[in-house]
Amino acid sequence: MVVKDLRNWIEKLETNGELKRIKASVDWEGEIAEIRRQVLERRGPAILFESIKDHENTWCRKLLVGDLATTSRIALMLGLSKDTPRTDILQVLKRMLKEPMRPEYVVTGAVKENIVMGDEVDLFQIPVPKWHPLDGGRYINTWCGVVTIDPENGDLNVGT
Repeated sequence: MVVKDLRNWIEKLETNGELKRIKASVDWEGEIAEIRRQVLERRGPAILFESIKDHENTWCRKLLVGDLATTSRIALMLGLSKDTPRTDILQVLKRMLKEPMRPEYVVTGAVKENIVMGDEVDLFQIPVPKWHPLDGGRYINTWCGVVTIDPENGDLNVGT
């Protein structure tokens, strides 16, 4: 079965020995990026940072990184076994792209827990790390999927 949501994904990673929770306080300015870099070099597990400096009381307090950094984790995300060969993973991905799923619209659920609009939007509530020493600041990484809906005309968009 394909993963349903982020909570389910984190649980699946943990069950399969593919997640390390970091409970110690870490600094978003360089420390998270360095830990992530070293773990990626060693092809280590995904990391869930659970205590991030300056985010002890923000509405977003945790950060998951590296969850799709290995072929075995991509296979798990697709509902396959960890040892699925790359060629089989590619075939599944091709089939999924040819037969896209229609979105399911819901009135309630986890996806509706945090709705922030207008002047309430504050990106500093999200523990975005500073990834590289010479970066001009913090930026949200581009290896992600974002689903948005235009509040005025209802247009749906999925981007990276």
